[in-house]
Amino acid sequence: MLESRATPASPAPPRLEARDVSVRVGMSPLRVSFVGESFLVRDQTRRQILAKTSLSLDPGELVALVGSSGSGKTTLLRALAGITRPSSGAVLVDGRPVSSLRRDIGYLPQDEIVHDRLSVVEALRYAARLRMPARTSRAEMNEAVAQALRDMELEKRARIRIESLSGGERKRVGVGIELLSRPNLLFLDEPTTGLDPGIESRMMALLRGLATGPRTIVVATHATKSLSVCDKLAVIGHGGHVAYYGPPEQATAFFGVGAYDDIYAALDRRPAHRWRRQGAAGARAVEANGGEAAAGPDVGAGATAVEGNGAAGPAEPEVRAGASTAANGAGVAPAGATESASRRDTRPPDPAGEGAPLPRSGRRRGAFAQAAVLSERYLLLFARDRRNFLLLVGQVPIIAVAIVSVFESGILNRPPGGDPQKSIELLFALVTAAVWLGSIDAAREVVKERSVLDREGAIGVRRLSYLASKLVVLFALSAVQMALLCGIIFTLIPPDEPRQVITLMFGVLTLTSWVAIAMGLLVSAAATSEDQATSVIPLTLIPQLLFTGALVPVATMHPFVAKLSGLAYGQWTFASLGTSLNMKARIAGEIDAESGVNLTALEAIGPDTAAKIREFRAEQLSRVNEFGPTFFSIPQVDAYAILGGFLAAFLLGALVLLRPRS
Repeated sequence: MLESRATPASPAPPRLEARDVSVRVGMSPLRVSFVGESFLVRDQTRRQILAKTSLSLDPGELVALVGSSGSGKTTLLRALAGITRPSSGAVLVDGRPVSSLRRDIGYLPQDEIVHDRLSVVEALRYAARLRMPARTSRAEMNEAVAQALRDMELEKRARIRIESLSGGERKRVGVGIELLSRPNLLFLDEPTTGLDPGIESRMMALLRGLATGPRTIVVATHATKSLSVCDKLAVIGHGGHVAYYGPPEQATAFFGVGAYDDIYAALDRRPAHRWRRQGAAGARAVEANGGEAAAGPDVGAGATAVEGNGAAGPAEPEVRAGASTAANGAGVAPAGATESASRRDTRPPDPAGEGAPLPRSGRRRGAFAQAAVLSERYLLLFARDRRNFLLLVGQVPIIAVAIVSVFESGILNRPPGGDPQKSIELLFALVTAAVWLGSIDAAREVVKERSVLDREGAIGVRRLSYLASKLVVLFALSAVQMALLCGIIFTLIPPDEPRQVITLMFGVLTLTSWVAIAMGLLVSAAATSEDQATSVIPLTLIPQLLFTGALVPVATMHPFVAKLSGLAYGQWTFASLGTSLNMKARIAGEIDAESGVNLTALEAIGPDTAAKIREFRAEQLSRVNEFGPTFFSIPQVDAYAILGGFLAAFLLGALVLLRPRS
C-alpha cells in the first residue's frame, strides 16, 4: 500500500504534495491498483499540475496516459514510479518505502539512458552488471541480456553501436535495459516521441506483447495512432484533471468525437474538470441502473468516474471490477472491462520465467564492485571517443612548445647564469597549464550523461561509485598529460637542480591538475548543459590567474585580498614550485652577483662593516623580492596537504550535486 501525506509548502522549486494517496502494488500475479484520494502537485507559482487522481490497473494491462504538453502525464508517471518524492510524508509499497523496490519497478524517462558509443549488447551487459543482484551468475546475466534482445527484436542489431541505430531502435534499447530485472511495473515516458507512424505502431505492438503475466506497462504519450492496442486509456487535461479513464474504444464516444486525435480538440473546447464531472455523473447513472450504462450522448458507456473535488466519504480499500466508487473519485471498472480482459486473454501465455521477477538476494553490489564496472565502461567510452581523446592529449605538446618558445633555455640555471624573474614566469605558465588541462578534461563528463546517472542512481548505483569511476580514468589521463608537459619543457629548459627536484615538481603539478579535475567535475555536476559547463570553466580560471601571486605578488596585495587569495589553489602550487627551485635563494643570489658581495669574506672585513653590508643586502633584497621573505619557503608536506584539502572539498561538492534532479 502506497500512502503519502503532505502539507502545502512555501514557494520553492517544484515539489510534490501528496495527500491521502493510496496505491496498492501487487508484486505477484495479483490485481494491481492505484487509488489516489487527493494527489496534488504544484510548481513554485502554486499552479496545480496534477489534480485528484484515481486509477485502477490489472496485471497484464497496457495503459496509456495521453494529454497535451503540461497536462501532468510525466508528473503522474514519475510519482507512481517512485522517481518524484513528496515534499513531506512517506511513499510506501506494501508497507515498504518505494525506494526499496526500485529494482522491481522499471522507468524509462524521456531522455535517453544509453551511451552512443556502446554496442547494443555491450550496453545491456553493463546495465545487467549494475542492476542485477550481486549473486547473479554470469549465465543468468547472459540469459537476461539474450531475453531482452529477443523481447525488443534487436538480436540482429546486437553488435551495432547505438549511435548507428534508428530512433526507434534506440528507444527499444532503453526499454530492453529496463526489462533486465524483469519488473512487474514498467513506466515509459514518451517512448514513441520523434518516431514516424510506422515505427510508433511497431513500438506499441512490442509493448502490447510485453504486457503479459504479472507485468503492467504504463505509457505516457502524445501519439494516438496505436491507442487501440491498449487495455485502458487515461486522458489528462490542463490543470492535471483526469477527464476520462477506461477502455480506449469508448473514449471517442465519451468525448463525442470520431477519432482519437479529435480528443485534444474536445479538451480545448471544454475544460478537463467539466469532462471529469461528466464522467462522475455517468458513473453514478451506471450505479443507479444496477450496472447498466445510462443513455446519453455525452457519457461513454464505460467511462470511469474521476471526480474533481470534494470526496464524499473515504476511499474503498480496493477497487474491484464493477464496483462503483464515484462518490470518492476512485475508478469504476467500466462496462467494457470484459473487452479489455478478453483482449488480454487472447494473447499467448507468458513464456516460462518471462515477466516474473528474478529471485532477489536482498543485497546489491558493493560500492567497489559498482565502481569497477563503471570505470571499465567509462574507459571504453573514453577510448572510443577518439576525437576528444586526441584533442585532450594532443594539446599538451602544443602548449609545451608554446611555453618553451617564449623563454631562453638557460633561465632555470642558478645565478649568475640563470634569470630568477623569467623562472618565476615559467613556473606561472606551468601552473596555468596544469589548471587548464585538468579543468577542461572534466568539464563535460557529468552533464553529458546526466540522464543516465539519474536513472542508474534510482536503481541503486551509488554516487560515490560513479564519481570514483570518473576519477580513475581522468586522474590517469592527467598524469599522462603532466608527464608530457614536464618532459618537453624540462628537456628543452632543464633546471639546474637534482632529478628528485624535477620529480617533486612533476608531483605537485599532477596533484594540481587533479584538483582542477575535481573542480571541473563540480562545475559539470552543477551545469544543465555541456555548453554551459564549458563556458563556465574559463571563469574559474580567472581567480587562478589573478591570485596565484605571479602577476601581483601576495605581499603587495591589500591585507584582506591577500587573505582571500589563499582560496586560489594555484597559489599554493606556485609557491611549492618556487620552493622546490629555491627561488628565495636564487633571487638573493642575483642581488649578490649584481652588487659583487662575497658573503664568505664579510667576517674578515670586520663586524661593523659586515653588519652594514648585510643591512644593505637585506634592503636590496626586499626591494627586488616582492614575494616577501616566506612565500617561497612553504614546506612541501604543507603544500601537498593544502592541495589535498582543495581536492577533497571539490569532490565533496561534486558528490552533493550528483543527487538525482527532480
